[in-house]
Amino acid sequence: MTTVMRTSPHLRPEPHTILLATFNGARFLSEQLRSLSAQTDPHWRLIVSDDGSTDETRRIVIAFAEQVPQEVTLIDGPTLGFAANFAHLITSAPTDNGVVLFCDQDDVWLPTHIERAASALARDEPALYGARTTVTDQNLNPLGHSRLPRLPLGFGNALVQSFAGGNTMALNGAGFDLLRRATSQAPDFASHDWWMYQIVSGCGGNIIYDPVPTTLYRQHPDNLVGHNRGLAASIRRLGAFVRGDFRTQTDANLRALRANRGKLTPSARRQLDRFCAIRETNPLARATHFATGSIRRQGLMGRVTLCLGGLAGLV
Repeated sequence: MTTVMRTSPHLRPEPHTILLATFNGARFLSEQLRSLSAQTDPHWRLIVSDDGSTDETRRIVIAFAEQVPQEVTLIDGPTLGFAANFAHLITSAPTDNGVVLFCDQDDVWLPTHIERAASALARDEPALYGARTTVTDQNLNPLGHSRLPRLPLGFGNALVQSFAGGNTMALNGAGFDLLRRATSQAPDFASHDWWMYQIVSGCGGNIIYDPVPTTLYRQHPDNLVGHNRGLAASIRRLGAFVRGDFRTQTDANLRALRANRGKLTPSARRQLDRFCAIRETNPLARATHFATGSIRRQGLMGRVTLCLGGLAGLV
């Protein structure tokens, strides 16, 4: 079922599109929605895919739609988890020349988030934007900033990690058209942010990292992922790695990439084939490749973890 609430005739014909996936997000959702209405660039429309919330999430979205002049659309999600909900949004959203931005239910966008993303994405070729975040506690008290990437961004890095949080990411029209076609071919990726980085970089698009924080990234007990700074975050992620979560996610991404092989550049196809082959070889060869090859994670701990994971067959 699709419910469309209020469309303003005064907005430009092709506004930016904000894609917001929700599930029982009533606790923090109102603050995020207020941050959308406070953007310095007001030319946006919002599409919310709700994945079967049993709290006040849907009521909050409907109330917000009645308060703002922008178009707000509420659709039913597939109820298959957050990655499938974002895939549903990607394949349901209209395709035009506006910027498409991805939004989480529990964060807060700083006022210039849309403006900075749209300015960076003012180009014809496919491009993906991601930004630094200010990490906060659940009451939005700052805790620090997300790490800056140190290695060059590209497909070799994208095979083993994302470069920014999905709550900061945006695509220009050409980039979103590419993402939509790729997702229609393979909707079962591990996470939308990682998938966007892989498909845009793999198809020769531009990857743009903004070192200026544009989002307050709220940390709370119900975070599905959470930031990657500090000892507790490192322990949490290491535990997931040892359980085999990373290998399972990588398997899903590789299936999606192989389904879109024809869209990849020749260089990306060679890297993809090499990565698949390395995963099936002996432990020492895996670790050596991840220590010295072009497929590398950002940060010393990320590279050490990748090498150890190669030894243990967890990549």
